[in-house]
Amino acid sequence: MEERRVRAHVSFEGKYYRLNDISIEPLTQVPPVWVAGGQQYAHEASPDKAEMSPKVLDRICRWDGWIVRPTAHPKQIVEDLADIDAELSRRGTSRAKKKFTVAHENFCWLSEKSDREAAVDEQKRHMLGVVSDERPWDYIEAVYLTGTIDDIQRRIQERVDAGVEEIFLHTMTADVRQLELFAKHILEPFAKVHAKAAP
Repeated sequence: MEERRVRAHVSFEGKYYRLNDISIEPLTQVPPVWVAGGQQYAHEASPDKAEMSPKVLDRICRWDGWIVRPTAHPKQIVEDLADIDAELSRRGTSRAKKKFTVAHENFCWLSEKSDREAAVDEQKRHMLGVVSDERPWDYIEAVYLTGTIDDIQRRIQERVDAGVEEIFLHTMTADVRQLELFAKHILEPFAKVHAKAAP
């Protein structure tokens, strides 16, 4: 893997700032860079096409990881990851060689109601206050994590099975109780779950 280091002395001249031979300390390695992008669920309410742009694919493969779009379906994750693997192979490398990470960002309101309809009604109240109303509820349900705890755990597992190694879950409000539910119903059950090894 190519090693990138911070340079000890830097000069810069721009429109607003000028720096002459400054030192940056402590010297360290540049942290891994993960690039977001890829397909998203096709819907008439979504202006983007369900495709991996060649330019985005190039950016992803140049760096250290990929952040799957929140609006990607697990089948699209599998397809995009196949494209990434093929492109890395064409470049003479692989996810394993690069120590490449596959991450995913998503949104969730956890409800402990066991009835799916009751859980979804609760989620609608919180999610529709944050997510744009330009996307109908069927679109939101297709891509974000909704339903009972069992539904959400199953949908997270689908993403793990598709190759996701790290997941960023956003709560819909600053409610501390939601963090407690995340810990109980997501962090604990998934603590020892790992994605399949990268090729």
